[in-house]
Amino acid sequence: MLTRDGDKQLMPASSLLVILLGCALLYYQGLFGPFVFDDFDNISPTLMTEWDLSRLFAIAAANESGLFGRPVSIVSFSLTSLLFGASPFAFKLTNLFLHLITGVALFSVLKIVFVALTGRNDNKALTMTLWCCALWLMHPLLVSTVLYAVQRMAILSNLFMLLGMWFYLRGRLAIPGQGLHGYVYIFASFFVATPLAILAKENGVLILVFLPLLEWIVLQPHPGVSQKNQFRLFWWIICGIGSVSALLLLIIANDTLLGGYAMRDFNLLERLYTQIHALVFYLGQIVLPGLVELSLFHDDFAVVRSPTLLTLACFASLITFLVMIMASKVIHAIVRLGLAWFLVAHLVESTILPLEMIWEHRNYLAAAGPIMILVFVINELAAKLPNTKIQPIPLAALLLLFAALTWSRNGTWSDEELLAQHLAESKPNSVRSVSLLAQTYAQNNDIERANEVLEVGAANNPQSADILMQQLTYNCSSPEAAAQLRLRLSELLKSTFVSNYVMSDLARLTFVASVGSCESVSPIVVLGLLDAVFENPTLNLEPTHPGIFQLLVARNLLPLNRIDDALLRYDLALELDQTSQPWRIPLEKAGILWRIGRQEEARALRESVLRNFADDQRKFRFQDQLERLDQIMSTN
Repeated sequence: MLTRDGDKQLMPASSLLVILLGCALLYYQGLFGPFVFDDFDNISPTLMTEWDLSRLFAIAAANESGLFGRPVSIVSFSLTSLLFGASPFAFKLTNLFLHLITGVALFSVLKIVFVALTGRNDNKALTMTLWCCALWLMHPLLVSTVLYAVQRMAILSNLFMLLGMWFYLRGRLAIPGQGLHGYVYIFASFFVATPLAILAKENGVLILVFLPLLEWIVLQPHPGVSQKNQFRLFWWIICGIGSVSALLLLIIANDTLLGGYAMRDFNLLERLYTQIHALVFYLGQIVLPGLVELSLFHDDFAVVRSPTLLTLACFASLITFLVMIMASKVIHAIVRLGLAWFLVAHLVESTILPLEMIWEHRNYLAAAGPIMILVFVINELAAKLPNTKIQPIPLAALLLLFAALTWSRNGTWSDEELLAQHLAESKPNSVRSVSLLAQTYAQNNDIERANEVLEVGAANNPQSADILMQQLTYNCSSPEAAAQLRLRLSELLKSTFVSNYVMSDLARLTFVASVGSCESVSPIVVLGLLDAVFENPTLNLEPTHPGIFQLLVARNLLPLNRIDDALLRYDLALELDQTSQPWRIPLEKAGILWRIGRQEEARALRESVLRNFADDQRKFRFQDQLERLDQIMSTN
C-alpha cells in the first residue's frame, strides 16, 4: 500500500502523464498531414535506408544550414528515416514525441523555479507548474512547429536548452549539501547540454543568456543557495567576455552575419523597425490565439520602412517590459522572469540577423514566458474567490480553449488541400499561401481553379514575379494568355527584387522548357525572361546569383542546339560560381562534352573534380551526380 508520501510523489507524475496523453490525442489527426513548404528539400539529403555509420557522419558534416551545420538535427532526420521510413507521418510522429519530452523538461525546470519564487510553497508551485506545462504543450501556436517536420531543429535546440537549465538549477541547489555532486550537474549543463543545443540549431547559444537570467531572478534571492557572490562574479565575467566576443564577431564576420541583407528587400534598420511590431504580434498570438491569426506563412507581414505611431507604441511597450524586469522591488519575480524569458528567446532570430520577418516556430520556447505570467496572474486572482472549488475554473477554461484551437488546427494540417485552402483564405495577400493552393489544385488536375487562385493572388500582389511564373506554367494551352503573362513578367523581372525565390522559379521554368511539356514555356521564352533579369540592377547583390543565372542560360541554349554558346556560358558560370556546390557545373558540363563526342575533355573534367574534392566532407553530396555522369559515359 502506498504511503501518503508515495501518494504525493505519484500525483505530479500521474497528472503530467494525463497532460502528455491529452496533448498526444490533440495532435493525432495532424500526424497524417503532408510535408509542407521546404520540409522535403531539407530532409531528402539526410535520408538513409540502411545503416552506414560513415555515411551518417558524412551527411551530418555536409549539411550547410546555419553556422555549424546543425549536425544533431541532421542525424535525427537520418535516424528517423532509417528506423521508421521517410513518410511525413514518421517525421511528424517523432516531432510529437520530442515535443512531449520537451514538455517534461519544461515541467522539470519550472517546478524548481516556482518552488523558489513562491516562498517554498510546494503545493502552489506544483499546481502552477502543471498548468504552465499543460497550456504550453497544448498551445495552438506550437502546431506549426510540431507538424512542420524540419522544425525538429527548433524543438531539439530548445529541448537541450531546457535540459541545460535543469542541470544548472539542480547543480546550484545541490552545492550546499552535496558539493561535488552539484558541480557535476553544472558541468553537464555547460559541456553536454549547451553544445547539443547549439549543434541542433544556432540559437541554442541563448542558454548562455538564460542561465544568468535564472541565476539573477531565481537563485540569487533564494535563501537556500550558497556561493552567491562567487557565481555572481562568475556570470559578470562570462557576460563581459560574451559581450566583447559578440561585438568582435560582428566586426570580424560582418559579411557572414549581415551579408544576407543582399538577398532581402529590406535593410537592417527596416528589419529592426519591423521586429518591434513582430514581438508585439507574437505576444498577441501567445496570449490571444483565438483573436490573433495563426498561420504557417506570414510573408504578408508588412515591412516597416520608417517608424510610425504604432512603431513608437510597440517600442514603448518593450521598454516598459524592460523596466518591469528591472523593478525587482515592485514586480513579482514570476512576472519579471516571464517577460525576460520571452525577450531572451527572441534575441537571435528577432533582432539584427537578416532572416525572414515572421515565423511562428520562433515562439516555441518563448511562449513559455507569457504563459508563466498568465498562470500566475489568473491563479492569484482566482485565489481571491470565496469558493476554493471554483478557483481552478478560469485556468481550466483557458486550457480547454487552447485545446480546442489546437485540435481544430491539427484537423486543418491533416489534409494538404484543406491546409492550402485555409492558408489562402486567411492570408489572401500571402504569395506563399496563394502559390500553395494553386499548386494543390494543379496536382489534382484542376487547372482552371489554380489559375483563378493565381489571378486573385496577382491582383493582390502586383509585384510578385513568383505568381506570374506559376501562372505561365498553368497556361500551356492558352497562347494568348501566356503571351500576356510573358510581357508582364518580362517588365517585372527588370525591376523587381531578384530573390532566391525568383531564381528557383526560373530554374523550374528551365526544367519545364527542357522537358517540352508546355508550349508556353519554351527555351526561347525562358531565355527572354533571363535577359530581363540581366537588366535588373539587383541581380548582383547576392554573390551566388550571377553564376546560377549563367548556368540557367546554358541549360536553355542546349535544346536549341547552340552547343558552343552553351559551353561558353558553362565556363562563365563556373568562373562566377560562388555556391556551396562547386562540383555541380563541371560535372554537368562533362556530361555535355561526352554527348557531343569530346570524351577526352569530359574525362579530364571528371578527374579534376575528383582530385579537387576527394577529401571534401561534402563528397557524398555530389556522388549522385557523379553516378549519373558515369552512367552517361558507359552508355554512349
